[in-house]
Amino acid sequence: MLTVYVIRHGETEANKNGVFQGHLDVPLSKAGYKQAEEVAKALKDVRFDAVYSSDLSRAYETAKAIMKYQDCCLIRDTRLREVNGGKLQGLTNSEIGERFPEFQKAFSEHRYTARRPGGESFADLDERVQRAMEDFLSWNKDKPGSTICVVSHGGAIRGILKLAEPDPDFSRGVVGNCSISVLQHDGTAWKLLKVGESGHLACSEA
Repeated sequence: MLTVYVIRHGETEANKNGVFQGHLDVPLSKAGYKQAEEVAKALKDVRFDAVYSSDLSRAYETAKAIMKYQDCCLIRDTRLREVNGGKLQGLTNSEIGERFPEFQKAFSEHRYTARRPGGESFADLDERVQRAMEDFLSWNKDKPGSTICVVSHGGAIRGILKLAEPDPDFSRGVVGNCSISVLQHDGTAWKLLKVGESGHLACSEA
């Protein structure tokens, strides 16, 4: 049995302002650092065998806050990055609509497979993060009862949760900053135990 705690990074100014970050390396905001400390405290009594994090600073800084209360290795994995937005990165939704109307049309018709100019589709993202999760499962298979932590991004986490519950209509939405989701693998299949819990956050609406 492998238990996986999946944490979204803390808030950034880009999150607050509706800017598409993708692979841009945007730092945590002041509120984001506070959220990272709050989720770290919420998890301090959980003993992780490993913590895996996106290498982008907003996720990695969140992971480092969690590590203050852990005694295990912290491993950066580029496969846990957010979807690569290509030319759309750094733009708001309205700016994307103005500058890339062809993509907006394709995205409205084929949300899952429409590839961002110079970047990825959600299908590409899901394949990438799910491959990482299968590796994490393999790497920890010889440790019965292992518990690991994965620190990633909103779109990437949606792809991770699909391992347990496919969501072709995107009805689940994106989990909040520094929320906690939990999956388990019983040796045969993934099971979803918790999605986007944020009660540990003093400002859970951020």
